[in-house]
Amino acid sequence: MEIPARQQNAKQSLRLGYVPLSDCAPIAVAMEMGIFTRYGLKVSLSRELGWASVRDKMFYGDLDAAQSIAGIAFALGMGFTELRCEVAVPLILNLHGNAITLSNEFNPADIGKGEGLPRFLTNSWKKERPFTLAATHRFSSHHIL
Repeated sequence: MEIPARQQNAKQSLRLGYVPLSDCAPIAVAMEMGIFTRYGLKVSLSRELGWASVRDKMFYGDLDAAQSIAGIAFALGMGFTELRCEVAVPLILNLHGNAITLSNEFNPADIGKGEGLPRFLTNSWKKERPFTLAATHRFSSHHIL
């Protein structure tokens, strides 16, 4: 399968996609403080509803760049789905501080710093409702880990 190449023409403006979560802060701050303009970049921000929208718009060329979870760039570049195109990841905007967040139904004293979680899930969790974990995207580091 041949990977479609992006146009190499110099662009006058860049359309930069983002999902309005805390990891888009560097982009929002750069826009508000005029940092893009200071370095001669004409950037328009495109607020996206979620990671699938970012992926699709990157693939179809509707975005020139995007703040994204790293797995999406990896999946696009490697062709893990029917969508495959050349991508580059020039920088990382966060420290990958992923966490598992538990329901308020869990008593922190039963879990401790995680060491009590297996026992709690095996012996105490409601048997009529399965324990469910969610991830942001199937190619997110949350899901991969």
